Parts: sequence; C-alpha cells; structure tokens
Amino acid sequence: MTNDTPLAFSKEQLNGIIDQIASDSSVGIDTRLTHAVSIAYLQRIEARLERVEQSLNLQD
Repeated sequence: MTNDTPLAFSKEQLNGIIDQIASDSSVGIDTRLTHAVSIAYLQRIEARLERVEQSLNLQD
C-alpha cells in the first residue's frame, strides 16, 4: 500500500506548491493566496462529493 497523504510527502515533492505560496512576509507564505487555494480545492471536493451522492441516490 502506498502512503499518498500529503503529510507524508517530502519537501522536495512539495517544492512546486511551496514556491507558489512563498512570500517575503514575516510569516513566509502569502496567507491570502494559501487560503484562497485551500478554499478553491475544498469547493471542488464538495462538488465532487455532491455528484457522487447524487449518483448513489439515483441507484437506490
């Protein structure tokens, strides 16, 4: 079994994302961008889940 949870990824595997959200701020990341990206992904997940639920309801 592979462990594909992002928490198990190496820093090298995440460098593309790290580079995109990096900032010169004291925090080290662009927090607005990071939150916006997170929310966008959550919205995509929610939409996919709704489609799965609708599909399952149609099969009942």
